[in-house]
Parts: sequence; structure tokens; C-alpha cells
Amino acid sequence: MKLTIHCERGSYSSKETELTETQMGDLENLIKGVCTNGEYFKLDTPSGYVVLGAALLKSAAFVVEA
Repeated sequence: MKLTIHCERGSYSSKETELTETQMGDLENLIKGVCTNGEYFKLDTPSGYVVLGAALLKSAAFVVEA
């Protein structure tokens, strides 16, 4: 699985990770919660990490590649 977040400041991709079906469902619920009520979201990337604040999350597009 690879998660890419597109927002007005750029696009950020996660490290590739293997997830079970249950974990994929949990991820979907996490993304829904972050988009509506999240204060921030930290994403580990291949070169470090990025932290997106609430304002960016409200208009971000989350792309999950399974």
C-alpha cells in the first residue's frame, strides 16, 4: 500500500507498506476522520516525514494504491 496526499502545497507519498484487509479498513476510517476533524496528519515518506495541518487536510485528496 502506498498513500499519496495531494494538497495546495504539493503532493506527498508514503513509504510502501503491506497491510491486511482489516488494516486497510482502519486506514479508510482514519482518513475519513482526519479529513473532517483532524488537527494534523503526519506522513512518513521515503526521505523523512511531512506534517499537514488542519487547513490543508480539509481540501486534500488522499490516494491509496493497494
